[in-house]
Amino acid sequence: MAALNPIEITEEQGRRIPRIAGTRIRVSEVVMMHLRNHSSIEWILENYEVLDHAKIYAALAYYYQHQAELDAEMETPVDTADGVLLSDLIAKAKRNQP
Repeated sequence: MAALNPIEITEEQGRRIPRIAGTRIRVSEVVMMHLRNHSSIEWILENYEVLDHAKIYAALAYYYQHQAELDAEMETPVDTADGVLLSDLIAKAKRNQP
């Protein structure tokens, strides 16, 4: 049975992080892949077996409802020790796909 709310909020280093319910996948990851890196919904489905259409569209809907805070999250370093941006990690992963 599908989760009632496809998005859950987790705490990470004192920040609230929206994720796809039942996964560790951040809403911002789906947004980065689809809107900024121009990955198709089909590509995301093929590469993330735990996702389905409903979860992807729920992530996009959540993004549009909370756009300012998620845009800020996507530009925040994932690991402050080396300053890696989430957007850079996703772009690199997409380049390495056949």
